[in-house]
Amino acid sequence: MIDQKENTKQLLINWLNVEVLANENQKLKTLLYDETTELHTLSYYIDKIKTLLDEFEQIGLLYIDVAKEGDIEKIFGWRVLDEILLYVAKSLTDLQKRTLRENDEIAVVTKYGNAFIVLLAPSRKNTAPTLENLLSIRKRISEEFDINLKQRASVLYKKFKWFDF
Repeated sequence: MIDQKENTKQLLINWLNVEVLANENQKLKTLLYDETTELHTLSYYIDKIKTLLDEFEQIGLLYIDVAKEGDIEKIFGWRVLDEILLYVAKSLTDLQKRTLRENDEIAVVTKYGNAFIVLLAPSRKNTAPTLENLLSIRKRISEEFDINLKQRASVLYKKFKWFDF
């Protein structure tokens, strides 16, 4: 028979283990969201990507690299880069509402990263996007994105006075 002291000790150990797991889980959750861009990271969508690959054997992804060479941060500093990333994220989110389908997702590739992914859901016919579909979507996104980003960039220009459109 377990005495009261042993029972209390075991309850305390279990509670501490649960607390440790909860804290670790919270730390892991923070890796799934990027505060700078206010978007989920690509890791957040891994299960969805696996499901789409299992079902359709292919998926549509569009990769958008904002600071390919990293010069923006070197020249203007991390604050300007963060502002640009937030503007790009908001432009992509606006674009998602107007141009993309409801189940398409926008993600930042990694937390504190400079690149974005547009995850394209299967078409209404439940088929994976073809190359022709992807090129058409890329063109629509590019046209709308350019307009939206230029509007946002004018705000950045007024704020930082470093680019011209």
